[in-house]
Amino acid sequence: MKESSHSKRLARPKLTRDRIVEIALELAQTEGLEAVSMRQVASRLEVEAMSLYKHVENKDDLIDGVIEHIIRKIQLPAEKTPWKEALLERARSEHQVLRQHSWIIHLLEARSGTGAERLLQQNHMIGILRRSGFSVELAFQTMIVLTGHVYGFVVFATAWSPQSKERKKTIKKAEQQIRPETHPYVMEAISYAQARVQNQKAQSHPDFEFGLQLILDGIERRLTES
Repeated sequence: MKESSHSKRLARPKLTRDRIVEIALELAQTEGLEAVSMRQVASRLEVEAMSLYKHVENKDDLIDGVIEHIIRKIQLPAEKTPWKEALLERARSEHQVLRQHSWIIHLLEARSGTGAERLLQQNHMIGILRRSGFSVELAFQTMIVLTGHVYGFVVFATAWSPQSKERKKTIKKAEQQIRPETHPYVMEAISYAQARVQNQKAQSHPDFEFGLQLILDGIERRLTES
């Protein structure tokens, strides 16, 4: 006996903004951000596209919702956390989250002035720094530098993913070009990197941590001098 259209409607989850955003995120994750449209999201939800407009204004609002959903995954330190520990915690969490959604990075700063969750997180972190004795200038510069460090390593890791076709081509070309007699220091660095990969934990990111510590040590000196 065929299931009636009424029964199908009853079986479907209730249409909400959160549900719509979750489907848009799944679509972007599997097919790319360019695949996200009101029509495609509606199709996956098995509803008419017009029904989405009761919950999202348009595609821009939908993308903002996806960004907010991702930002919400980033852990925030408690307000009374010492500033250095707070920055470490925030940067590590942001790095972990964005590595899972690296395709969103090019939108984050373009839309940084909007989004309730984004603004609350920025205010929270700047507040920790200001209450710890940071000047407005140093607090602003600290957030910019750390954000750039996180974004840079996410882009770097994505470009050099084992699944990257470009990486495979680059490795093959490098093997043909690099010679011990002409590039001894490059060979030395490659040997070191290969040995380290074999010894380190799968989830370890030593270069990211090294840069993070360098930045925080430099900020600490600036704070002490001021």
